[in-house]
Amino acid sequence: MSKWWRTVVVGLRKTEETTSRSYHTIQAIPREISGNRISVKDRAQGRIPADEFAQPNPSTDGGAGGPVRSVARKHLLTTERKQIQSILKSIDLPYFCSTTFPLQIRAGSSSSMLLESENVLPIKASVICPMSKPSLVAESKDVFDQKASNKYWIDVQLRWGDYDSHDIERYTRAKFMDYTTDNMYIYPSPTGVMIGLDYAYNLHSAFGNWFLGSKPLLAQAMNNIMKSNPALYVLRERIRKGLQLYSSEPTEPYMSSQNYGEIFSNQIIWFIDDTIAGLQDTDHLLSGFLLDI
Repeated sequence: MSKWWRTVVVGLRKTEETTSRSYHTIQAIPREISGNRISVKDRAQGRIPADEFAQPNPSTDGGAGGPVRSVARKHLLTTERKQIQSILKSIDLPYFCSTTFPLQIRAGSSSSMLLESENVLPIKASVICPMSKPSLVAESKDVFDQKASNKYWIDVQLRWGDYDSHDIERYTRAKFMDYTTDNMYIYPSPTGVMIGLDYAYNLHSAFGNWFLGSKPLLAQAMNNIMKSNPALYVLRERIRKGLQLYSSEPTEPYMSSQNYGEIFSNQIIWFIDDTIAGLQDTDHLLSGFLLDI
């Protein structure tokens, strides 16, 4: 009896969930142009600008028989803010972004002419995150008490350091402060991070603003890139050849169990510097201890 009652309850819950999901239909109208000013104007009028990407089902090629990717379509749409808010009252945001809703595209806001009808999966494209003060990627204990932002830039600086100036952390910090405090500001937002790579010494660092989870993610990614990225090795060798920093003579192989006998061959002459060699003698003290002279 209890198993039967549980089955009925689960069935009622599934029916209620399906009914609630199918009840919410998103109404949208097309828009012709896009841009920051147009988006601000739409939001001021109570509408939410959105982009719809439709990927058709892959078709098969008659000759090869394999799947052929079709070009995705992009529709510029706007929907009413009140409509989305009413849906979010009954469905939380995580479930809203993982639930498929029926979409009806109409000719106008007050038009009954249906242009297209399909199912869509909402995705939140803009996320506002609190930022931290500028710091190095190796530093810890960041406090995310700065102004939140939904824009973030990444600038990658490539350099070939020398012996006198190969501190990549100092270089990255200085470039970040120079570029962000300059009057000719070219970055899209005040928050971002600068990554510096020194090809001469194979070093890297990063300095900038951070949001939650970005610093360990970037540190792990850069360690993997510096360790096993063939593109960095190819670029480093090209810079060496361009600067003529490579030797024309063949490099000597490392010592191993197969070639250590060549050290004692007649073709090798040993030069021994004994200028710092001293004479060592041992003398017995009366107490019985040994004294090295």
